[in-house]
Amino acid sequence: MENQEEDDIGKHEINGQEEENTGMNEEEEETGKNEITCQEEENSGKNDIICQKKEDAGKNEIICQEKFNNSQAMSFDSRIDEADRCSVFADDLVVKHQQNPHMIPTICKEETHETIIHILAREGKLKMMKDICDEEKTRSKKELKENLLRTLKIKDNFEQTPLLASFRVHNQEETKETTQEYLLNKIVEYDDDILEQETISQMNKTNDSVLTELFRNRDIHAEAIKIYFKIFARYNEKKRSHSKGFYDLVLQILRENSLKLNSTLMGQLIHEIKDASTSFFKAENKIFSHKGRDGLNILMRLATDTIDDALRELLANTNTYRLITHSVLQERDNQDQTLLAILEVNRTTMTESIPPIL
Repeated sequence: MENQEEDDIGKHEINGQEEENTGMNEEEEETGKNEITCQEEENSGKNDIICQKKEDAGKNEIICQEKFNNSQAMSFDSRIDEADRCSVFADDLVVKHQQNPHMIPTICKEETHETIIHILAREGKLKMMKDICDEEKTRSKKELKENLLRTLKIKDNFEQTPLLASFRVHNQEETKETTQEYLLNKIVEYDDDILEQETISQMNKTNDSVLTELFRNRDIHAEAIKIYFKIFARYNEKKRSHSKGFYDLVLQILRENSLKLNSTLMGQLIHEIKDASTSFFKAENKIFSHKGRDGLNILMRLATDTIDDALRELLANTNTYRLITHSVLQERDNQDQTLLAILEVNRTTMTESIPPIL
């Protein structure tokens, strides 16, 4: 009997263990099912997000395409701005002008008389400009050069060429090369006398020029300044107009504009010219011989306008003081006054310039 009871107890223990194992297996199975369900839900969530993104991208592309299809109804500035947000616009604008270079000089904004190069320069969109001017992608390199050369001479209603308009940019793209450097290098490359003359002398309606704009932000435009003076020196050496070129250069700053002439700026002008051409300030070029309609050379004009420190810089600078000879001092203006006579009249405000002259 005892053995029978022990057997029964043993059987109950085994059955209990089996039931316990079965319960655990059921729990594990249930847990596994839950984990699979969670994983499926997670994957489903990811798929929903991916699908949503694809759907959004598709909607954006459709919207973009619809805008593009209706682009002719938009202003040109709007189409340029849209090119930043939609590659369809950017590609279309670039390809159209690459394949049809004759479109580049076309006035595309009548109210301001601007070409696409004006607008891209003003908007700081250098990459698009470079793409349009890429000789490797155009249908005709010769046609591209001819039309771009024409475009760089065109003035908008503010009397600005594309180069001069580029200084009005508010959101310049972050590139190693500035828009001004790119356009100035194009001018060097084309070596066109009329374009060079426009570059070094053209002023807009506020009397600002490429020169005044460059020096207004000298630190930003350090490299562009060097290219500018390369053009300045080359043009005046070709024309043998060293004296007139220097006179006109200083006169640009004397006009009422965003820049004020002083000894520091005069010294910088002389340095940049000398750096661009070591022969510019040679005696035979007679830098101070050119006179304006009133008979004033640049020395007399500085004395007349009482810009004392700038005149002193010319009288004392190692590159220019040797050029102020007795014959230069004997020159007279339309009122028969010499430089010394003008200084005498303004002696109370020209205290720095009189000692070097004497």
